[in-house]
Amino acid sequence: MKKKINYSKARSLYLKRIKIDKFLVIFWQIALLVIFLGLWELLAQTKVIDPFFFSSPSRIATTIVDLAKHGNLWLNIWTSLYETIIGFVLASVIGFLIAILLWWSEKLRKILEPYLIVLNSLPKIALGPMIIFWVGSGTKATIVMCILICIIITIISLLNAFISCDNDKILLMKSMHAKKYQIFFKLVLPNALPEIATTLKINVGMSCNQPALSHL
Repeated sequence: MKKKINYSKARSLYLKRIKIDKFLVIFWQIALLVIFLGLWELLAQTKVIDPFFFSSPSRIATTIVDLAKHGNLWLNIWTSLYETIIGFVLASVIGFLIAILLWWSEKLRKILEPYLIVLNSLPKIALGPMIIFWVGSGTKATIVMCILICIIITIISLLNAFISCDNDKILLMKSMHAKKYQIFFKLVLPNALPEIATTLKINVGMSCNQPALSHL
């Protein structure tokens, strides 16, 4: 039998306040979603916004039901999931490897840095027609677009995380005759783990928002 813990009055009030705060956060998250969907539906029904361009929650729900009836819902979900996962993994792995290469070679980093900045400023969505021309429409085009959207920001973010490592610690390891790969795996990479996690979170969101070129 679990023993009941007797907290002090101050501790009990503190725990109660935490529970109330957590409840309020969840309540307002749900409330804002309901308000947004209700306002969206109202504006669409009253023709304040054009339902053809902006759709509406009811039309989306109807479409989902129709897709389920015809057996296409899970096929579309699987296709989108497959494209997202492949694009996310390829962009993250390739970007990670290129960031390591640029950290490893300072000269190469200085040569390519201006080009990375320019590529990051390009509107990737506008490359959609060119991608279709290069690889054709379909899953390949969607994956390529996903990679283009994620890879540059991955390289830049991870490279900045690598080079931000404390230089004094690097010099200390060099003074103990540590090899470059030892410096990277024992110091630089562990130091960059929080930034790697953040970059992966960003990549997941950006991969999910890639344009669906597979149906063009």
